[in-house]
Amino acid sequence: FAPIEAAVMERGQRRGRLDSHALPKLLTSPEPLPAARMLPLEPEIPQVRWTLLVDISESMLEDQQGRTHSIASHQALQGAKLEYAGQAAMVFAEALEGLPGHAYEIAVFTSRGAFPAAAGEVPTASFVVKATANPWTRRATVHVLDEILNLPHRSTDDVDAITETLERGWAER
Repeated sequence: FAPIEAAVMERGQRRGRLDSHALPKLLTSPEPLPAARMLPLEPEIPQVRWTLLVDISESMLEDQQGRTHSIASHQALQGAKLEYAGQAAMVFAEALEGLPGHAYEIAVFTSRGAFPAAAGEVPTASFVVKATANPWTRRATVHVLDEILNLPHRSTDDVDAITETLERGWAER
């Protein structure tokens, strides 16, 4: 334990335990000594941006037995992977909503060109269903689940979707 104690009592440390030998100097010195400092009372809040990419390809309409479900209604999807993906999206949003320093979006992906593109824009493989600027509300929950169920379900193009997500993140910096 001697090396640990020596590290804790090392002069010049800015964080960690107080050096009991430096406390008298702290009280008598007009300027605070670095060796006697404690951690700040208010923790620093990180600035983090999260993206949940939800696969909505045709394979997500299957259940664990490999049966493909129709997307006629939410009840028709019970047990399908897509239902679980929608539930994961709700938990993701509810966990991050209101957490200081954490912005998040939910995007879905399938094959490139599955989502409508504006005139002159390149078709994308991913589509944002909950943007970082939009708060999570009951209406947002319904919207996200509706989009997950009703957007086109085609093949999977995950590489393009991940690339697009990274580009959106860099653009928001």
